[in-house]
Amino acid sequence: MTAVDLPTDAAGAAGGGRTAGDGAPDHDAAAVQDSIEIAERMIAVLRAHGRLKARLSTGTEDFNATVLLVKLYKEGPRRASELAADLCADPSTVSRQVSGLVKAGLLERRADPDDGRASILWVTKAGRAQALEHTRRRGAALTPVVQGWSPDDRATFVRLLDLYADGLEQHRDRILHEVAPSRGPEPAGHGTTAAPAAPPAVGPPAGADPAAADPTRPTPAPTTTDDAATERAH
Repeated sequence: MTAVDLPTDAAGAAGGGRTAGDGAPDHDAAAVQDSIEIAERMIAVLRAHGRLKARLSTGTEDFNATVLLVKLYKEGPRRASELAADLCADPSTVSRQVSGLVKAGLLERRADPDDGRASILWVTKAGRAQALEHTRRRGAALTPVVQGWSPDDRATFVRLLDLYADGLEQHRDRILHEVAPSRGPEPAGHGTTAAPAAPPAVGPPAGADPAAADPTRPTPAPTTTDDAATERAH
């Protein structure tokens, strides 16, 4: 990969300036450099796909509803709320799209066996046919992009994309914490491990004489001026 000059602060982190709780560097410098390159390429891909999607979905919700239909076809029945969470979409928007698909006979609602008040979305026979046709057309449209690649290159690309997607999901909390600390909790095992909480204090009621409450406890020695100063310091 082509080297990219890192800012001073980033280069320090890449060189092992930041350490984990055990004193070992958080990241390998070469892995950080490669990750910068990969992230830039992924951003370019997302922008290109975003421009295509914007052109396809202009003036109609049919395209987005079809994406929703294909996801249900490939991943199986689920609640509309779960579908919205999976797509990171507004629940009201998903609900409107679902209603349109149900009205068109492409989806049907069935009672949730675990909760009679909720419903599960199922793809109908007509919905399966439309999802398959959309997948076929999408594959045909993108074929020119990879047609010049060798079969091995295409297979490797698919494998690495799967690996990358799985890694994003596995390390999601850490990524959020690194990029925007205010948006994500610090994941377990990252940085210094917090000390366990102290157990609640157990003792005599307020105002009681400790010695009276515990006859085996020795009477504390009088506190000297030096002792009092030490206690204030702590």
